[in-house]
Amino acid sequence: MTPIKNELLQVAKIARPHGLRGEVKVVEEPGGSGAWRAVDEVFVGDSPGTARCFKLSGVRGAGKFLIMSLEGVDVVEGARELAGLGIFVRRDDLPPPEEGSYYVDDLLGMLVEDETGRSLGVLTEIFDNGAHDIYVVRGEAGEIMLPIIDGVVQSLDVNDGTIVVRPPAGLLDTDID
Repeated sequence: MTPIKNELLQVAKIARPHGLRGEVKVVEEPGGSGAWRAVDEVFVGDSPGTARCFKLSGVRGAGKFLIMSLEGVDVVEGARELAGLGIFVRRDDLPPPEEGSYYVDDLLGMLVEDETGRSLGVLTEIFDNGAHDIYVVRGEAGEIMLPIIDGVVQSLDVNDGTIVVRPPAGLLDTDID
C-alpha cells in the first residue's frame, strides 16, 4: 500500500480568538518543525477539501500557543468563526522532513501491528499529552492509546503503510492473565 500524499498538510489548529483585532491562538501539531510559520498563505477549514486560503500576516509567540494574524480577519467576530478549524499549508511550501521524521498526515491511516504480526488497527490520530506523543489506534478490539516512548515503535515504513510496535506490558487486554 502506497499512501496518497495530500497536497495540503495540517500543521496546527486554531484554539480561540486572541484580543479584539482578529488574531487567533494556535496550537501546532505534535512534532512540527515550525517551518510553516514562514509561508505566505495558509488554508483554514475542517479538512483540506473545505479549507479557505488566507494570506498569513504574522505568527508570534512560543510554547504551547502561537498568535496568528490572517489578512482579512481584523475583528474578534471573524476570529471566533475560525475557532476549532485546522490550519493547512501546501506540502511544496515546506522542507522535506528530516531523516527518520515524518509529517503527521503521512502517518495517519497506516496499519499498526505488534511484533508478532497481529493487527492492532489503523492510526487515526496523534496528539501530545505533555510528556510524549500518543498514537490513537482504532481496530476490531476498540481504541488503543499507544504512548510513543523509547522502544515502542520497532519499525515504520511509510511506503508499505505499516508501523510495527511493541506495546508497553499491560496495555493490551491480552497481556493480562
